[in-house]
This record gives sequence, C-alpha cells and structure tokens, in this order.
Amino acid sequence: MILEILVRWISLLTAFSHCLENKLNRIFIMHRLLILFACFCCFLILVPYMWASFCRLE
Repeated sequence: MILEILVRWISLLTAFSHCLENKLNRIFIMHRLLILFACFCCFLILVPYMWASFCRLE
C-alpha cells in the first residue's frame, strides 16, 4: 500500500518535472525570439538614422 503510493508520487513528480521542463524550454525559445525581434527593430530604427547622418557628412 505505502509502496504503491510512493510509486504514484514519484511518477507524478517525474511527469510534473517533464512538463515544467517543456514549459521552461518554450519560455527560453520565446525569450530568444523576443531578443532577436528587439534587435531587428533597433536595426530598422538605427539604419535610416545612421544613413541620414552619413549622407549629411558628405
């Protein structure tokens, strides 16, 4: 009886840890995508500004 309960608890904990691991992986992937998107937006904002200042120098 006690052994059955322990086995169930261990299986539940392993399932929960796998679920948590999958969610954390998704969060890290989304975090990377957000960082890439932010860099892309900064690039889009900075390139015309740099181009305009470069054209003014000539």
